[in-house]
Amino acid sequence: QIVHCDVSPHNVLVDVDGVARVADFGVARVRSGSRVSSSTEDEPIFGKLAYLAPELALLSAPATPKSDIYAAGIVFWEALTGQRLFRRHDRAETMDAVLTYCPPPPSRIVTEIPAELDEVVLRALEREPEHRFETARDMATAIEGAISLALPSEVSRWIEPLLADAIAQQTELLAQTTKVAPIRTFA
Repeated sequence: QIVHCDVSPHNVLVDVDGVARVADFGVARVRSGSRVSSSTEDEPIFGKLAYLAPELALLSAPATPKSDIYAAGIVFWEALTGQRLFRRHDRAETMDAVLTYCPPPPSRIVTEIPAELDEVVLRALEREPEHRFETARDMATAIEGAISLALPSEVSRWIEPLLADAIAQQTELLAQTTKVAPIRTFA
């Protein structure tokens, strides 16, 4: 029952165990029935502009799980194509793209992407929330039905060498910070 409100590549982390996790719930809201709470009723709910659902960009609707699904669709489109979907040179151009640009199927950019995956991505990117997936689980099930997913162990074997230096640095830093100097007492 949490609406993240800031699903973006910066907040999707893949750990060395090969599992992707959504992080940074700093602007998340908790759903109570059909309502999404915020600290004040008038507080706008914004994540990164290039990852906003159109209804949020227009301030015409509150954040919902379907606005998170739209943002996840953007992240997925970008991961598949290696390109940015809505980000432009400045905020005004980005906002215009969010509100008017009709995303092409990812397979138009990367021809190896199957049509079934295009359908999943484009459904997540539907402008009208009622045409999107009902839940993130429904979207995940559709992805699983469209392609064969890599196992976490396969992802881990691929990502571990990429992170080897960073892991070594973090391990060394942790070792240094856990060394405690003796406490001196003065009488």
